[in-house]
This record gives sequence, C-alpha cells and structure tokens, in this order.
Amino acid sequence: MYTKLLKHECKANLRYLIPLYIILFFTTMTVIGLSYISFITDKLPFVTNLFIFGYILSLILLSAFTIVLVIYRFYKNFTTGEGYLMFTLPASTHALILSKLTTAMLSTIVTFFLVFASIFLVGNTVSRSVHIDIPMQSFSLSNYVDYLGIGNIIYIIIFVILAITLQTLFYYLCISIGQMITQNKLIGSLIAYIALSTILQVVALIAIVPIGILVKDPNNIISYIHILLPIMILGSIFIAVIFYSGIHHILKKKLNLE
Repeated sequence: MYTKLLKHECKANLRYLIPLYIILFFTTMTVIGLSYISFITDKLPFVTNLFIFGYILSLILLSAFTIVLVIYRFYKNFTTGEGYLMFTLPASTHALILSKLTTAMLSTIVTFFLVFASIFLVGNTVSRSVHIDIPMQSFSLSNYVDYLGIGNIIYIIIFVILAITLQTLFYYLCISIGQMITQNKLIGSLIAYIALSTILQVVALIAIVPIGILVKDPNNIISYIHILLPIMILGSIFIAVIFYSGIHHILKKKLNLE
C-alpha cells in the first residue's frame, strides 16, 4: 500500500512542479542565450535586466513553492475533510506518513538540485561571456575530494539528506500539534511552529557548548569536520525519531477532523 500511496503522491506533486521546472528551464536558457548576444546586452540593457530579474524570481518561486506544497499537501490530506478518506484507506499510519515524507524529500531534493544546476550553468556561461578568468579546476569534483576527503563528503551528503528529512518532519509535527486545536488549526500550527522553533534554538545553543570544546582552532574548522559531522548526524537521527514518533502518536491517537 505504501508504494501505491507514494505513486499517487508523486503524481499529485509533479502536476504542480513540472510547469515550474519548465519555466526554470526556459528562463535559464534565455539568460544563457542573452549572455552571448552582445547587441542586446550593450544596446538594450533594460531587456537583459528584465530577463535576469525574471530568472531570479523563478528560482525563488520554485524553491518557496516546493516547501509550501510539501506543507499544504500534508495539512490538506491529514487535517481537513480529506482526512476522513485518508484514514479509511487499508494502510497503516506509518505508510501514510512515510509516503508523504518520501515524496516531500524527493520533491525538495530534485527542486534544489535543478536550482543549483541552473545557477552553476548561468554563472559559468556569464563568467565566460564577460571574460572573467575563473580557474574551473577549482570547481572540479576531484579537487573537493582531495580537500575534504571521500569520507567527509559522504558524511556531508548524509547530513544534507537528514537535514531535509528533519525540516520536513518539523513542519509535519507543527501541523499535527496544531490540528488538535479545534477552533483554528492554522493558528494552532503557527503557534506550535513558533514554540518548537524557540525550544530547538535553545537546545542548539546548549549543544554548541560541548562542540566548541572539541574545536581547539575555530579558524581551521575543516580539520574537525570528521569529528563534528558524525555527531551532527547522530543528533539529527535522534531528533528525527522523536519528531516522527510524535507525529505518528498524534495522528493515530489524537487526530481531530472536526
């Protein structure tokens, strides 16, 4: 059942995201093309600036819309009238939550990969067209591997994935807590977001103290990555388990669809 839910959720998300991906593609190609047309760049700078503004706007809208979509889909499906249908499906609460979480992670990862790829392509093209001498070997994968080490790169990738997971679960937990307030679930979710954000900031500040003890030379933080990243990964996993357990408990025992 998890697979069926995942397919349905992916199709629902792609229905909104694919048009935005297409817009990003065309704005990226337009800006790249304009960088090669010196007549427009020199004689009609307004046109160039207009397209660059549109390109930057498309990056911001795509990134923001993906996050909003992730939040909206969970809120609509689990805390509104659609919840009656969702929770009558022959699927466990775990399957319902995990299908939403997996789709949200995939959507976020794909979106930000496309955004960064677009920025890299535009930046590389513009630097060539205006004759900025940037040593491209400094951006090569082998250079980063030599500098950070393959182990640290793997740690960074795992940590980024965990960070996306943790942020998504945080949104879900706030919505789950907020829906227990009968009068206004949106305001309840906002209150939960503010309260939990404050608590997490305090916890993060407390956690920084022992990490600061480990780091003897703050100016050479790169030498401590192999120590800090495993600690951060374990901490992220621990918090993610707490978030997920809270979401599951609330949706299973404290669900309010009134």
